[in-house]
Amino acid sequence: MRPLAGAERVEWRLLWSGAADGRTNMAVDLALLEGCAAGTAPPTVRFYTWDPPTVSLGYAQDPEAELDLTACQRLGVAWVRRPTGGRAVLHGRDLSYSVAAPAELLPGGVLEVYRRLGEGLADGLRRLGVPAALVARAARGPGGAEQPITTRPDAMLHPEKHGLLIAFGTGRLLGDGDLSDPSVQSIYVLWDYGDRVYSARNRTWSPDDDREFLGTFLRPSGLRLSNQPDTVGLLRQTQKTYTVMRGALEQRFRVISRLEPVWVTAADPTSGQRPDLSGTVANHAGFFMDLDPGERVISDVILRGGVLLAVGFLPNSDPCGPGGNSMFMEINAFTGGRLEGGVLDITDDRRVDPADVIRVDFDGDGVLEEVYPSGLEFGGNLQPPAILRLGDGGMERKYLSSSSGTIEVITERGPRLGVTYWMEVRY
Repeated sequence: MRPLAGAERVEWRLLWSGAADGRTNMAVDLALLEGCAAGTAPPTVRFYTWDPPTVSLGYAQDPEAELDLTACQRLGVAWVRRPTGGRAVLHGRDLSYSVAAPAELLPGGVLEVYRRLGEGLADGLRRLGVPAALVARAARGPGGAEQPITTRPDAMLHPEKHGLLIAFGTGRLLGDGDLSDPSVQSIYVLWDYGDRVYSARNRTWSPDDDREFLGTFLRPSGLRLSNQPDTVGLLRQTQKTYTVMRGALEQRFRVISRLEPVWVTAADPTSGQRPDLSGTVANHAGFFMDLDPGERVISDVILRGGVLLAVGFLPNSDPCGPGGNSMFMEINAFTGGRLEGGVLDITDDRRVDPADVIRVDFDGDGVLEEVYPSGLEFGGNLQPPAILRLGDGGMERKYLSSSSGTIEVITERGPRLGVTYWMEVRY
């Protein structure tokens, strides 16, 4: 890894530990970390493997909540807790590495540190004759700045084609420095059309093409994707937020455009594989919507019955306030646009009808139009809702806890749901 400009050269230690069980691997990593922190060990890069296969959990994760411990024992998969955070990772034949070093040797945020470490790994592989390069697969804002993803995505089957639609939001609120961040964050739904799949029965990956990914979102270059033909891009939905008088009270609503994505595929040149995105006809690999400046998604999105539930949060630094305001949104998960017929019961009469529209000039032509809003603003930082079916005409009630100390209640038209059941499958 190249030293920073103007920095002194520092001697690093390289360790190859070979295979070990999870507890041994984590104990060695922790000892390296404590040695660097105490100044008794040099900066160290360690490579190692796992035997037996092991799930490593983040420091704060609960194994009983995250794992099927009975299945792990039956399959011979161990588990261990990492000294660092993050989510569960299954290790088997992978080559793992850890880095223990003083913070001043790796300045910058988390993403910058990962980038520098990745550059060092790629440089080492190239010296061994492997044509390695960093391939950025990241969300990017209007100015090309990287958009952090700090929440869990959700997924559903594509409504017309093969593969999955993956939904997520961007933004973070991890420290005081994030409070005043004015950057533009977004909500994305991306089509994972790749062929490569994992067989739980055989415990193997399919031999199909694993190069079928979208790549970096090249927003300044016409909404293109770096690993796709020039004909493939993302559909941009737009949104506007309005303050509307409802009786004697002001209320803020969000209205979203209702464009339709174009899904066009072409035969994969490799025999036996599923179609790729078309390289001759303009088409979309998903869609996105930019939020207001400073607004960000810091709670998990939910896909449910063809509807995407998301909360955009705009923080403030008022020490006596609830921390900011949240925009609760319901979006067409198949298009990223406005849901036809509306879902929000803004009159609170337990039905969604023409009385629940607002009159706004969304098109900018100077003419007011009646539209169903897709979002409703509340004070405080809202969490994803708990949902209760009411059983009368398909309505349901959503309960959202807030940092303001209240539980916000929204009555809506719910999606059509079939029979819900569970089944345990044993291989």
